[in-house]
Amino acid sequence: MDTNIELIVHLPSNRNIAGEMQVLVDGKAKKHYQVAGRGSAGDGQTWATKGISGDKTKPGGNTPTGKYAVPGIESTTKNDQKAYGPNGKIRLEPLAGNALIAKDVFSRNGLLIHGGDASSEGSWKQLGGLRPTHGCLRLSNDNMKELISLISETELITGNASNISVIVIDPYVENYNGLTSTVPACYQLHN
Repeated sequence: MDTNIELIVHLPSNRNIAGEMQVLVDGKAKKHYQVAGRGSAGDGQTWATKGISGDKTKPGGNTPTGKYAVPGIESTTKNDQKAYGPNGKIRLEPLAGNALIAKDVFSRNGLLIHGGDASSEGSWKQLGGLRPTHGCLRLSNDNMKELISLISETELITGNASNISVIVIDPYVENYNGLTSTVPACYQLHN
C-alpha cells in the first residue's frame, strides 16, 4: 500500500507574516512547520510577478496559491547554501489555482520548498527570521531537514515523489473545495 503525504500550507494575505505548513501522512497530522511564502517583489497580490534569480531589479512575487504535484526531491549541494540550505529542495509543479495561472499565463516556474539561512534583518521577525525568496516556500534549515527525513522514512523517494501533494491556500480567501470566483473554472482546485 502506497503512503500519501499532503503538505497543506496556510499563508496569510499579509505575506510579511509567516504561515504554517501542516504535514499529513495518510490523512493524519504528523508535523507543523512555520513557513514563509513571501517573494522579494513585496507584499500584496504579487504571485504573477516572475523574478529572475540573482537579478535584484526583477524580484519574484509571492508563492502562488493552488495545488502542486511534487515531481522530485533534489540535492542542494550545488546551490548557494545561504539561499537554499544544505538539506535538499522539493520541486513543485503547478496543477490548479493561481499556481497554474502563474505558470500558464505568466510563465512562472521553478518553484520549490527549501531551507536557507535565517535573516539578520529585524524586519523579518514576523516571518520567524525566514527570509523572502523569489516565490518559493522557505522553511528553517532544521525544519527542512526534518521534512526531508519524514518523507524519506515513508520510502517515497525512488526518483519519483508522486505520492506527495502540496496545497497552498490563504485560509481567509480560499478553501479546499475551490478557489475564489476570480479564478477561471479550468484552474480551480478540487478535492
